[in-house]
Amino acid sequence: EDNIKLVGKISNLIDNQLPDFVKDEGTNFSEFLKFYYKWMESHELTISTVIQDEYHITLESEQGSFVLETTDNFLLEGGRTDTNAYELNEVITGLSSGATGTVDRNTNTASSKIYVTGITKTDFEVGETIKGTNNRTLGTVVSFLKNPLFASRTLLKSRDIDSTTSSMMDYFTKEFLVNIPMNLSADKSLLIKHISDIYRAKGTSSSYDFLFKSLYDIQNLIFYTPKIDLLKLSSGNWQQNQSIRVITSDPISSFESHSIIGQQSGATGIVNRIEKFAAGVFNVTELFLTDIVGTFIVGESVASIDVDGVFGNGVSQGLLSEVVISSAGSNYKVDDKLTFTGGGGVEAKAKVTSVGQGTLEHFTVFDGGDGYVENKALEVNNFATFGSGFEGRIKDVIES
Repeated sequence: EDNIKLVGKISNLIDNQLPDFVKDEGTNFSEFLKFYYKWMESHELTISTVIQDEYHITLESEQGSFVLETTDNFLLEGGRTDTNAYELNEVITGLSSGATGTVDRNTNTASSKIYVTGITKTDFEVGETIKGTNNRTLGTVVSFLKNPLFASRTLLKSRDIDSTTSSMMDYFTKEFLVNIPMNLSADKSLLIKHISDIYRAKGTSSSYDFLFKSLYDIQNLIFYTPKIDLLKLSSGNWQQNQSIRVITSDPISSFESHSIIGQQSGATGIVNRIEKFAAGVFNVTELFLTDIVGTFIVGESVASIDVDGVFGNGVSQGLLSEVVISSAGSNYKVDDKLTFTGGGGVEAKAKVTSVGQGTLEHFTVFDGGDGYVENKALEVNNFATFGSGFEGRIKDVIES
């Protein structure tokens, strides 16, 4: 209910409840009890700064003409005096809280207390301005006390957050909204009803949304969590560069950002970036490719597509990958490092992995060099080894 009013007033029953001898012996006692219970049934407002609102001019007739009481004065709407404040049965309203109540006795502008009945469930707020409907008198609330009978009869309703009064709301706030500022933009009763969910959400983005929404009416927050930048096992976006090495006399600009095509294989690709380096007597240009279609062949001519008259040509190079041993030589040891000569290329290197009675049985190529051609003969530079006599033939090369 919007209104919680005191019904079945005791003050109305006093005359019928007292014995006759009490009435006869104490004629004023009955009146005393009635006024006592009337006080118990009313609310006390302590007010200050009581002032009368402006006078309103009224029309005497329906024709819309002002009627002068004298030649100098307008006729006023009411006949209040300078000391009139709140009158018996006048309804007063709290301009901030919206609470209303009925005055139970006449007061004047010097009065610091007024007593009201029939108050709504919303309490008058300390510091707010109240206004009467009859004389339009304004006053500032200093304190508000509910009568004992009203408080006792509405105790069960006061336990319900949906029907409690604003004064009881302070107790709910102290009990459930610990360490939460009181100047909230949020509805306190709604907040208290859902406070358990809010406490459970502590530390989450929802709790910070609530905090800034309730305090500052701001909700469009951007959250950063450190886990976004934590390293995770096997979560990298691994990419393997694919490139082709060519020997060319044309400048880098002839290939940069161009599409290239193998003249024999028909393979194509787009040059993403270029690196140049020296390999022995060769100046090698390495073209890193994307969108590769087909397989380039070692030793074929590679041409870039003409763009605004700019194009280039080169010959693809191969990396030594497998060697057939023609002569195993002698006196080689495991882990000896071998540098190959011949075969049309340069700077291929291998490491001995097994020997048999001094003869080389197997080795692993760890640097394929550049410019090698299949089936060409190879020899070994035996510097820093005690071996000699190794000869071989290139079995396989791979395109770079």
